[in-house]
Amino acid sequence: MIDRVIYVVPSVYGQMGVSQRYSVARTIGRLMHLDPPDSRQTVMLVGPGRWGTSMPSLGVPVSFAEINTASVVCELALMHEGLVPDVSLGTHFFTTSSSWTCFTWPFRRAGRGMR
Repeated sequence: MIDRVIYVVPSVYGQMGVSQRYSVARTIGRLMHLDPPDSRQTVMLVGPGRWGTSMPSLGVPVSFAEINTASVVCELALMHEGLVPDVSLGTHFFTTSSSWTCFTWPFRRAGRGMR
């Protein structure tokens, strides 16, 4: 069961400037650590591009420490009409933590739906 979903709207995020994107990342980091450690909720993160990127133009520039309590991390291969970022499939986090169990299922927009 998912207790909380944090969704970054790709079309809105894609129109933000760099400083606003960093602000979104810091806000997500604070939201992820609101609960006391002994009562963590199951949280799903959904957002455009790469989670943890150092380049805000490619995704959400959170640090691993900001989202290490997430149960599910979804990278959407969409940002705005001029950019469809490659998702990382979490590979940049694999070297950070061997304690994460990670499954990857890449989905890309195909016509009207997702595939």
